[in-house]
Parts: sequence; C-alpha cells; structure tokens
Amino acid sequence: MMLRLSCAGLFASLCLLPLAPGRAQQAVTSQDLANLHPSAASVIGYLKSAVQRDYEKAAALIQPSSLADMQKDYVRRLKNPSVPYDEVSGMCRAVGKKDEDEVEKMRPVEFYLAYQKSLQTRYNVTDDENKRIMNTLELNLLSVAEERPDLVHVLVRTQHKTSKAKVSNLELVSLVKEGGKWLVALGEQRAKVTPLEDAKAPAPEK
Repeated sequence: MMLRLSCAGLFASLCLLPLAPGRAQQAVTSQDLANLHPSAASVIGYLKSAVQRDYEKAAALIQPSSLADMQKDYVRRLKNPSVPYDEVSGMCRAVGKKDEDEVEKMRPVEFYLAYQKSLQTRYNVTDDENKRIMNTLELNLLSVAEERPDLVHVLVRTQHKTSKAKVSNLELVSLVKEGGKWLVALGEQRAKVTPLEDAKAPAPEK
C-alpha cells in the first residue's frame, strides 16, 4: 500500500489549525500529521483496516455506542411491518441468524463483523483483487475540522486500482475522543432534530 499523506489544512473550530508558512501544501509523514492532530492516526488505521478486511481491528477503532446504534437501525428495519418477509429473511441470513430476535441479541461488535463479512460476500471481492487494492491504495488527508475539543471531522481522499479501473473517493470520517482515544463516530453526520421546548403542537384540523 502506498500511503501518501499531504496536508491541505488542519481545521480548529471554524479556522485551520495554525501551520508554519508555506506548509499547507507540503507532504508530511504520518508522524508529523499525528503531532498536528492525534485523530489522524485513528483515521488512517480505520481506513486501512477496512480495506484490508481486518474488521476486528476496524471495530476496535469505532465508538461502541456507534456500533450499538448501527445494530439498532438494522433491527428497526427488520421489524418494520412494511418490509417484505423475504427481505427480512435475507437480512437475517446475511448476518448468520434465523430471525430478528436473534439479530437483536447479538453483541454490537459481533453484528458489525457479521455485517461487514456479508458485504464482502455480496460484492465478491477476491483475495487477488483485494491485494491489488491494497498495493495501490493512497490515502490523502486533506483536513481535520475540530468542531469541539472532543469531536473532529477528517476529510480524506482515497484512491486505488482494481483490475478494471482506478477508483477515487472522498471520505468524511467523524471521530470522538473517549477514554483518551479517538474513535470513529458513525452517527455524527446524521441530521439531528431536537424539538424546541416552547414549540406548540399544530392545531387540530377542523
């Protein structure tokens, strides 16, 4: 794998973390980047582990509550009465369970591993193809936006080659600091709606 890290800017609050003049476009090592913001190491480890299909290592870099929420969303889909029975059965089989109750009883990490492996099977990524992806993978870290001291959003440009094409993707990874560690927060990019305390209920229709 080719790891190419360049810094286009490291954000703090609404501004970039201060860099030395002329440093903004200069390639830096992963250690330099970690010194600027320690969340960078978690992002690199998470993305590399995901590409390498080392889901256990990737799971260790994800916020535990995010894994639990991911499972809850899946179970809600299973229990939605509008979802066809065949689809529910297929979703349960995908994670190695016979029904929604068994899926709900899984540990969040167990569910995550089963779900990721089901995606691997669905897309039929061979070992040779995965090796090609790893050997050509580039991670270009563009910025780290610090929303709060314990919440950051990291923008990464990824590139790799398959046997048929060159693939480029822009990844936005959110992380929270828990227990002294930066962990991937899967739900931080969702829209959040909080009712106002003084909001009035709509008047009933006449």
